[in-house]
Amino acid sequence: MFHSCGQTQYLKKFPFQKVQLGIEIFLKLLRLGLVSGPFMGAIIDYYFGYQYIFYILGGIFFLSILPTITFIPDDNKQIIKEKIQFQLEKWIISLSILLTMMATGTTFINPLFSIHMKQYGIKSYQASLILGTTSIIYIGSINFVPSLFKYFSKKTLLLVGISLGVVGVLLLAPVFILPQQWWVVFIALPFIGLSNSLCVVSSIPQYMEYMYKILPDPTLKQQIHDLTSGLFVSFYSLGNFIGPLFGGVLFDQLLNDSSSESQLEAFQYTCYVIGGIMFLSSIIYFVFGNILKTQKHKETLDASLVTSLQSYEDNHSENQNL
Repeated sequence: MFHSCGQTQYLKKFPFQKVQLGIEIFLKLLRLGLVSGPFMGAIIDYYFGYQYIFYILGGIFFLSILPTITFIPDDNKQIIKEKIQFQLEKWIISLSILLTMMATGTTFINPLFSIHMKQYGIKSYQASLILGTTSIIYIGSINFVPSLFKYFSKKTLLLVGISLGVVGVLLLAPVFILPQQWWVVFIALPFIGLSNSLCVVSSIPQYMEYMYKILPDPTLKQQIHDLTSGLFVSFYSLGNFIGPLFGGVLFDQLLNDSSSESQLEAFQYTCYVIGGIMFLSSIIYFVFGNILKTQKHKETLDASLVTSLQSYEDNHSENQNL
């Protein structure tokens, strides 16, 4: 709920041309919280005890209510006389599949990573620190991903992102030609972090572009932002749910015994299956995501969207000033 509502607040505060800046700020703060949360919890637990984690964080949440009420304005409640109806086109469905499979491929290792790294003689806390590399790469790469939109389409970056995810998962396995050493796993993690940032940062404005194509009415800007946030959060969260669940079940099914060799083999084939599903999702998006549309038509579409939205935003701003 917070993710969807918070993202919508950022989207509606930026004009259409600069909406990517709002997305970038929101994703940085969100991932920063996800990275600092376990670290803060460990410190509180060490010095004060386990129960104080909830006391202190609960107090911080409570104190955040006041600035939220004070500084975040109410939504402009626009009365829609007619019910908004639209059909989920194949572009949106294929993008949703890609986003779900990307999230699945980047989260299935979460419950398995420390177990897998034990086979290389690495302790659980060391494995947790190594796994944190993906979040560091994610936060760092968010800074330059929006600048790539000047040279590549969002659809291209989505395909590059999911492809990097496939490479990262296969390196995790690792593939047959590579040795089963811990440093190969360490090399794989930056690919997964880059895959996450490319797909997440590109998918939100791509959802918006698809929605404006289906509902080309600038007066529905708020509703389109709500739908965009809902679609993104729903399918991204679905992948975050499927990844650990499916990865854990598949690993257990492939595990023959508790020996080190059996665990390495089970993890390897789990990675093959996940990587294959991710690759299949990239093919689906390439076929149904309207990838081969000419660049000239895309630029014309974007220009018309920007013009109509900018005109609406200017008029809306003038009305509010009056």
